[in-house]
Amino acid sequence: KLENRIQNLKKDWLIGLHHNWHDHKFKYNPIFDFSFAGEGDLIETNNNKFNQIHLDACNFTPEFFKFSNNDKNWDILYVARAVFFKKIPEFFKIIRELYDNKKYYRVLLICPIPDECKNKIKGSTTFCNVRDEYDNLFSEEEKKVFTLLTTDYNNSFPFDLRTLSFFYKSSKIFVHSADNERRCRVVGYAHASGMPVVCLEDPASLMPKTLQKTPLVYVARNYKDFPHLID
Repeated sequence: KLENRIQNLKKDWLIGLHHNWHDHKFKYNPIFDFSFAGEGDLIETNNNKFNQIHLDACNFTPEFFKFSNNDKNWDILYVARAVFFKKIPEFFKIIRELYDNKKYYRVLLICPIPDECKNKIKGSTTFCNVRDEYDNLFSEEEKKVFTLLTTDYNNSFPFDLRTLSFFYKSSKIFVHSADNERRCRVVGYAHASGMPVVCLEDPASLMPKTLQKTPLVYVARNYKDFPHLID
């Protein structure tokens, strides 16, 4: 039993739990000595005290994401798997509004396609018609400045991090349209690359409150704010 194996390890080791998501109905399990999670990411339902380190995967970004003065090929970058909580349709609408206002920014959306879509299995969390929606919303001329890069291999990390960092360092700003994703790694990579980030309140949580301001983070109150903040 896994729990017994963890208990045996505790004779010689401290055992931490990396939550990889925010949990506001967290139930403390004393088998773990501490939790890795950002400030405000965990709310214990029974008010039990627990040890917490305010770090997680977002805080361990490889140094090759560091700021670069290279020429920027794209104005806007978004990296998001084709799942509903990433709010890709909302991202499309943001870009659509910019283009309707003659703001033809160069955009790159890197979008790994989940295996469920590849196997034509419609999952409850997957946004499988991302390519169709892109085709419906943007003309062939607009696609020359808005690149949708979809991959359906090695899901959900088709690029090693050094390769992924090239796209970050070749872009001016990072736009993250999810409304319910705290401390996400793709935003952490943007901060490490020296990119301004335009996002809603939850993704902005990777930065301390004192730093959630321009020119580091442009926090939108709602989706209507995005085009103005980007522009």
